Amino acid sequence: MVFKVGDKVKYDNGDWLFYGTVSAIIENSISPCYRLTVERMEKMNCKFSITQFEFELALEKEVDKSLNPILEVATQEVEKRPKKGRAGAWERNLESFQKGERSNSINTWISRNRQLFKSKELPKEKLDKLTSINFPFEAKGRKGKAVKKAKMERPRKQVEVKPKRTNSTAWEQNYELFKNGEKSNTVYAWISGNRKKYKANKLSEYQLNKLTEANFQFEVPPRENQLDSWHRQFRLWKNGNRTPSLQSWRETSVKRFVQGRLSQERISKLKEVGILK
Repeated sequence: MVFKVGDKVKYDNGDWLFYGTVSAIIENSISPCYRLTVERMEKMNCKFSITQFEFELALEKEVDKSLNPILEVATQEVEKRPKKGRAGAWERNLESFQKGERSNSINTWISRNRQLFKSKELPKEKLDKLTSINFPFEAKGRKGKAVKKAKMERPRKQVEVKPKRTNSTAWEQNYELFKNGEKSNTVYAWISGNRKKYKANKLSEYQLNKLTEANFQFEVPPRENQLDSWHRQFRLWKNGNRTPSLQSWRETSVKRFVQGRLSQERISKLKEVGILK
């Protein structure tokens, strides 16, 4: 039987159904060679098909030029190539799975193997290979449920309850900061609060003694141009001046201290610069 380009071909060999078109005729000295474009191949009693597969075939001299031998050769060629390709893909996905790789292709491969295993349609050779690598034939629970369960089982953190600070503790902490020369808004507010309480006579005896011990200035220090004569001379002495008039100021201050006529604030300042011990 002679074919021409464009002829539609359908062939049933018992296992496969072929639907194709003759796409080219190649003449040679032995026999004509037909190029067939197979548009669809169907495996009998199985949901499996291949589409758009092109190949060439040549007839032997002795073979009768009829439809059946042409498609018989075509069947042999087509059956070999797809099976090789699919088997190779399965093996490649197996290797990738063993390496721990994950992709859409591998996830589909995993799902397909599980389905075939459940339906008992997984070939024994593949089943043995998957069993040897401990393949998870049963899917684990959904990730969301696992995470939720983990959260439920996670022990609760012990919340450390910090003791509330009393006013006394806060006052003492700021007192230590003040003694150490700390300068911050918190310390400045503490200083201002103590001065107000001192004027209103609301400082406790303990607080008053502590502030006096630390040479706390209960009055706001005056500016340089508002200082009286004693304080101006004190500043000059503190800055290292030792003029005769300052020596006289020093002696007078010491005498008043001995006589008990010097205020506590001035006594503290003289101790600060080493005039009094």
